[in-house]
Order: sequence, then C-alpha cells, then structure tokens
Amino acid sequence: MAEGRYQSKSWCRSRSREFSEVLRTKLAELRLGDPEGRTNAEALAINLIELGCSQSRNAVAAIDEIIDRTPHRRANPPVD
Repeated sequence: MAEGRYQSKSWCRSRSREFSEVLRTKLAELRLGDPEGRTNAEALAINLIELGCSQSRNAVAAIDEIIDRTPHRRANPPVD
C-alpha cells in the first residue's frame, strides 16, 4: 500500500514538472496578433498591472499577485 502511494507522488511530480515546462515555453512565445510583438508573459504582466490599477473588485488580488512575484528590497538598508 505504501509503495503505491510513493509511485503516485512520483507521477504527480513528473506531471507537474512537465506542466511547468510547457508553461515556460508558452510564456516565452510571441503573443499571436500582438502588434507590438510582445511575449505571452509580457501580455499577462501588462494585464495583471492594468487589473491591479483598476476599480475592479479583483484589483486587490492582482496587487497581491504582483507583490508576491516581484523581488523585495529595502529602501534604506540598516546601518551598523
């Protein structure tokens, strides 16, 4: 019984890795019909920022996603 459980976890990790690779590939592709020649990742980022700046009830969720995915830096590092 325990052996089957480990096999299914391995299968899920393999599928998850495969899914991530497909996402990375699709994000890097040029957006079809985009006159500016942006990638899918660029188009998604722009849409997320526009949603975050909007009056939509989903604006806060978009802002949370943006904050979670951008590196955080301190404005003024502490002085010793």
